[in-house]
Amino acid sequence: MDQRKPGIRPRPTLMRRVDLTARHAMPAVLTLILLVIATAPFGLPAQAPLLPAFAMGSVFIWSIHRPIDL
Repeated sequence: MDQRKPGIRPRPTLMRRVDLTARHAMPAVLTLILLVIATAPFGLPAQAPLLPAFAMGSVFIWSIHRPIDL
């Protein structure tokens, strides 16, 4: 944490570090889960060309709604 920021800051406990790590990993993990689900053989026509669209859509959503740094 930056010591130049005024205010009360919580202590860096183990659970806080786990929480921050989970918050930062969530966009990548959810994007990978979406891509794995999208590669499942559902029998949809032109399913493979849609994979980049799923990835770009996920990047777009997570660039707008990014996890909060506490």
